[in-house]
Amino acid sequence: MPEEIWQRNPRPQYAIPTKVSRIDPDVAPLIQVPLNENPWKYKRISGTLIQGNNKWHMTVQNGALGLTKKVEINTGNKQLQIMRLLNSQNIHTIQEAFVDQGEMYICFSYYRFTLEEVLHVHESFEEDHIIEVSRSVSINLSANGVSLNPDKIFNAVKHVATAGIVHNSVTPAAIRICGKSGKVVLSNFEDCILQNGPSSSNIDLQQLGFTILECMNGNTDEKLRKLDYVISQRNNNKIFGIKKSEKWSGCKLLIDCLDDLFNDDKQPLAKFERPHAFLRLQHSTDGILLLFTELVTLECFARWRAAPRGNASIETS
Repeated sequence: MPEEIWQRNPRPQYAIPTKVSRIDPDVAPLIQVPLNENPWKYKRISGTLIQGNNKWHMTVQNGALGLTKKVEINTGNKQLQIMRLLNSQNIHTIQEAFVDQGEMYICFSYYRFTLEEVLHVHESFEEDHIIEVSRSVSINLSANGVSLNPDKIFNAVKHVATAGIVHNSVTPAAIRICGKSGKVVLSNFEDCILQNGPSSSNIDLQQLGFTILECMNGNTDEKLRKLDYVISQRNNNKIFGIKKSEKWSGCKLLIDCLDDLFNDDKQPLAKFERPHAFLRLQHSTDGILLLFTELVTLECFARWRAAPRGNASIETS
């Protein structure tokens, strides 16, 4: 009978895991395969991508791309426990985590580009591009009117602080961009600090300010990540020591926003509850970064090594 032919059998429940063990679902709830099945049965390695200090393995599963990072188990457990506290589309999403032969593998959604790469193309950021990276909300018109969709880095920093976490590394290397939509997310949580209760630290906000300065500058610069330097330049009537400062001299709202981010006398809670007007600008710039991500593929040398044909796991790639 047709109903007998197409009858679905119950999925077997495995009590004993093999050498490939899944992370405790309380830590990483996005486990999608049975406990005792080798993840490399479902996933293969296309190659290895080096971006600064980060080594990523580009993986393919069911036709979808992902970025997988191999970490030491204790480090990985700490990162997973922290990521459990975060539930925001502003954050680089963990899709899966597992341990294989004494190593932990954390699989992230595919955001190919970093802001650091974007800052090395020949095109330069304008104020609208900085709004796209830094502002707190974007405005989308829907059938029900105007809806707020948080998808920017200020909102990510706010979400992290509310969870009692100091990211501690809000840099262009930690900000990733989707090559299809231009969506921006915060990544690289290896150096974060967990606090009791909402964060009362200005560190992440100041680092966001440094990152905005580097966007204005057109490239990364260690001097622009030193608070004493940028404040001294500001006090000397210079625009924080950036190159071609005359280009930004008319951007009063942006400069006032930087003053606010660097203001140590103002409590972080006040900055989050009442974001500066620049971070609340409501004109849509969705997709404005796609020019830059396209130029990265044409102009920037990628440290990429393709995996040999037929190899499945990272161990053999």
